[in-house]
Amino acid sequence: MKKKIFYLSVLSLMLAVSCSRTPLIFKTEGLNKWRQLATFAFNPETPLWGRVGPMPDCVLEQMRIWDGRNDYGIYLPGPKEEKIIRECLDLLPEYLSSALKTRCAGIYFISNLAGSGWTDWLLDEKNNIYCYMAFPGHVLSGNLSSLLSAKEKTCFRDSDITIKIECGTEYPGFLYILLHEAAHVYDYTVQVTPWVEKTLKNTGHINMRNSVFTKNIWEQYNLPVKKFDFPGRTNISFYGFSGGPKLESSRSPEIYKAASRSCFPSLYASMNWAEDFAEMAAFYHLHDILGQPYKIIVSEKNSILWMHEPFLQPGLRDRLGLMRSYYK
Repeated sequence: MKKKIFYLSVLSLMLAVSCSRTPLIFKTEGLNKWRQLATFAFNPETPLWGRVGPMPDCVLEQMRIWDGRNDYGIYLPGPKEEKIIRECLDLLPEYLSSALKTRCAGIYFISNLAGSGWTDWLLDEKNNIYCYMAFPGHVLSGNLSSLLSAKEKTCFRDSDITIKIECGTEYPGFLYILLHEAAHVYDYTVQVTPWVEKTLKNTGHINMRNSVFTKNIWEQYNLPVKKFDFPGRTNISFYGFSGGPKLESSRSPEIYKAASRSCFPSLYASMNWAEDFAEMAAFYHLHDILGQPYKIIVSEKNSILWMHEPFLQPGLRDRLGLMRSYYK
């Protein structure tokens, strides 16, 4: 999940632009400290696992302000959790690992953090883009299936209907979260999609044209072309964000059935093009590279109401050639 946009951050960006006669490019001194690479102890020679540590105070405070959460605090992983982090970093594909090595300023764990992950952008003094990632401590426990099922449950209001994401038990659930957030870093730095965040609008890091990834798939940032849109999509939300959950669990079979006729690997992917790429990158690696199953199972009182394997969708299979190209 990329950073949530709040009015405060937008206002600060507008103020920075208004002080410049060249609004297409920010000057580093016009940015708040939590947007400046210099705030972070970034050394590209530091191994990725060595970038795990306490978040800079001003960045943590800004996250508290954005989310209205005074309970956000530093979470320091224990020895077993550190082992999980290292193992998952080693499992990243080369294209994502390289992006993190060159452009990820820090990897942080936050107690009580809403959602499952957060990636945000930074600029250096030459207007080059960098990122940092933050995760709640709880994502370091559980396997892929348990974490993905818990995440999916937050999309629907409680009922007797059970939604399970079957993705195997071989790997930690954190691997999915890390793949997803690392894909955002890659997208920020090479622009797989036209933009990841509209807060980048005045930095020169937005491509206003459709990319190869979004062409014929997305009409706008959060609007797919008519062929791939489906009823209920605009009410999809996760983790209680945007006033959710907005969908009754009783509607889940029809929502998943409609989504199965699209080209998206998950409901989360259908929300906007940035999440689409992050989900494609994560599930392609888990399914096609690591050989893990990926099934969506909706049941009620031990009776299966809907079962689907997204990677059998014709629309999705048609998109996998681009994902394969990242591994060459």
